[in-house]
Amino acid sequence: MQRILIIVLVLLVVLGFMVTYVVRFNEAAVVTTFGKADASSVINEEGLRFKWPYPFQKVITYDKRVRFIQAKQETKQTAEKSQVIVTSFLTWRVSDPLEFYKRFGGAGEGDARRHYVEAEKILEAKLRAAAGAVSRFKVSELISADESGTKLPALEAAMLADLRGTGESTSALSTYGIEPVAVGISGIGLPPETTREVFKTMKAARDKIANAINVQGTSDASRIRSEAENNATKIQKFAEQLAATIKSQGDVEAAQYLAQMKQDPQLAVFIQNMDFLRNFSGKRTTLVLPTWLPGFDMFRPDAAKKFRSGRPPAPELNDVIGAKIGGGPVGDEAGAAPVAGGSR
Repeated sequence: MQRILIIVLVLLVVLGFMVTYVVRFNEAAVVTTFGKADASSVINEEGLRFKWPYPFQKVITYDKRVRFIQAKQETKQTAEKSQVIVTSFLTWRVSDPLEFYKRFGGAGEGDARRHYVEAEKILEAKLRAAAGAVSRFKVSELISADESGTKLPALEAAMLADLRGTGESTSALSTYGIEPVAVGISGIGLPPETTREVFKTMKAARDKIANAINVQGTSDASRIRSEAENNATKIQKFAEQLAATIKSQGDVEAAQYLAQMKQDPQLAVFIQNMDFLRNFSGKRTTLVLPTWLPGFDMFRPDAAKKFRSGRPPAPELNDVIGAKIGGGPVGDEAGAAPVAGGSR
């Protein structure tokens, strides 16, 4: 009796396994009837469900979470006909389980893993084809030291648009029941010949900048030198005009004294001596000077002897000779002690 009970329980478990299935929260199920499925065959709600046993019905479950695939390195041509090596990747998920089953169900009925393998073959081919969008960009736009200067995000957006069927390509993955989530460029490099061309272009660009700087420097130097020469000329002309004005004023002022000297030379010398003493006495200084110097002869004790009736005093001939030779007066006045002259 106990053996029969065990057999019944085993049969019930096997029967329960054959007529039930579980859909998890991250899965979608396609229930086929005699190998065929329609829109009503898709189950998106999680939970325990019932079905007819095989071979009447069969359940294939697909994981709806995002999956990852990376394409192999491939050489592509840029807008300026240069070659670059591109490595790209794609994240995707099953968006339409029924369409996905119709496309890849023949790879192995009931084996979702084989469906994924076949789908990834298609995806890798589509991703390599979408990488042809590199031809819309230049090398300098894809490779840049400045992050804000590269157009890699634009390239990735163009590839994603092609895979979704909204770009220049009309091959949309939605026809396979697949949704492309994101496309990325994991690597981009240059073959040796392209690297040489890039270095040559960079060198030419730097040479152009250096030449422009040299030309600008030469132009600035010429401008500065020309301005300096013009300023020097203006300053020299101004100095010459100022000197001519001062000389002219001096000649005018000197003409007055020359006229006085011509009228009465002795009176002119006497007036000049008085003016000298007047101007000199205005300074608060004390000097010890010999009286034989020009202008100081009026300080001599015997200066009054030189006054004559109706004539101004004039220096004697020996005083003038002594002043010229720098040895003081000659004759009786030679070696006279200097006198102190002061002002208050």
